[in-house]
Amino acid sequence: MAVTREDKVTELERLRSAFGGADSAILVDYKGLKVPEATELRRQVRSAKAHYRVVKNTLAKRALKGTLFEALGEHFQGTTAVAWSEATRWGSPRC
Repeated sequence: MAVTREDKVTELERLRSAFGGADSAILVDYKGLKVPEATELRRQVRSAKAHYRVVKNTLAKRALKGTLFEALGEHFQGTTAVAWSEATRWGSPRC
């Protein structure tokens, strides 16, 4: 099934919201990971109360504009995923 413009707009807004509320982000080149390894990575990210998403590079670069992570835009190449955590209600990053 083709990705529609509406789908892209929705994903762009989700990413903008995620990056805007994040206090940390890590880019992941997941090429070469086997399915069980990717599953384990997702499990560990969830257990750290963080988020993980495979992204379209062009959408991610657009979503970064105006956020603390705008400088990461040049690193969105190839197979890219993002792991991020949100700011805690006390304003300090999670460990």
